[in-house]
Amino acid sequence: MLANNDRTALSEMFADTAIYLRAADYLFGINTNGQYELYMVGAGYPFFLGACKATFGNSFWPVLFFQVVLSSLSCVMICKIADLLLNNRLIAFVAGMISVLSITSISLSASLLTETLFFFLLTLSLYLFLKGLSSRRWRYFVTAGICGGLMVVVRSAAMFIPLIFIALVFLIPSPGNAGNIKLIFKRSLAAVLIMILMPSMWAVKNKISHDILTLSGTGIGAAKVYLTAQVLYSVSNRPSWEFTAYRDSLSRSSMTDFRAGEFKKAQSEAYDLVVSTFKKHPLEYFKKYFSNVWENVTAISSLQNNQLPALENYSGWFYPLRWGYQSPVMLILSLIGLAIIFRKNIKTAIALGLFLMYFGLLSGVTFWQGSRIFYPAQVVQTILAATTLVFLYDLIILHGVRRFFARK
Repeated sequence: MLANNDRTALSEMFADTAIYLRAADYLFGINTNGQYELYMVGAGYPFFLGACKATFGNSFWPVLFFQVVLSSLSCVMICKIADLLLNNRLIAFVAGMISVLSITSISLSASLLTETLFFFLLTLSLYLFLKGLSSRRWRYFVTAGICGGLMVVVRSAAMFIPLIFIALVFLIPSPGNAGNIKLIFKRSLAAVLIMILMPSMWAVKNKISHDILTLSGTGIGAAKVYLTAQVLYSVSNRPSWEFTAYRDSLSRSSMTDFRAGEFKKAQSEAYDLVVSTFKKHPLEYFKKYFSNVWENVTAISSLQNNQLPALENYSGWFYPLRWGYQSPVMLILSLIGLAIIFRKNIKTAIALGLFLMYFGLLSGVTFWQGSRIFYPAQVVQTILAATTLVFLYDLIILHGVRRFFARK
């Protein structure tokens, strides 16, 4: 996959890649035309790209190499997280193997997109935090906080994940007496504060530069250009084939203010449009929102078709149960796994469900992104699906073998 893509192909393969590259060049002072892009995506991934370019020269291969390594380490982290949560090495191994075989994960690691770096920091921070809960050692909480802070800098959509980490303190059992629990809560709170304070520095920078206290402009921008555009177009009763042009016109309407340096004005207008549309058409808003959620949580990877066009005719082999670009298989396995864990340990099931719900609800703002949007949920989806598969193995295979030998 990597060998089939040169520098030009990699930079033009996905629309977001060009944005990250311009933001990286602006961040490192290579050009002066990426201020808007840096504001929209934040500093995390552009810094990663710029640092690789400054260290290794004008080549993408070091970036891709590091991403493949990070993607591989994420699989290891998932295995360790599953073992800490469920204390079942077979489920942990199967979860790790599911993540290894994820077509989305493989494709993203070979792309200049932010997901691989973000997912690694997510899995690492979660593992370190869980390790801190079980060991009560400061170093795990501090490193979890640092990794979590970097995670939020890389993708501002993760800004509320620290709240889930706080919930984990009450959901994941910790060894020791009441005094130890109080100690764990204090150290967990310190970790979460680090997660919040680190990205806050970039938000303050945006306040100073653009008079907007925000990590990035992506959130409200996506809500305007995707979900709000979808709602407004739906109620206008216009032909479906004109939607893309309409959506692009909404995007261009903000560019005049951005090019003039009036970032706050563009952001305020986007916010006003989102809110006013919701007030006028709340039912249509919810309808489109949950339709997008369903589309994203059942989306299958099509990224590999961009990277290896010759593979497109054979991609269906990876997803035998599907319709178009949707397949409910992974979601069904995850929900069954959640129910199985719920019967054994309600709190652990809630902890896993919080991550699944977070990324699911987050996905409703956008569409036409394929499996990228819900990909971070693999941090728990793999564990839940592995639980289901191991349960079915125990139920069908082992019991069937026992019945066979019993007849003998």
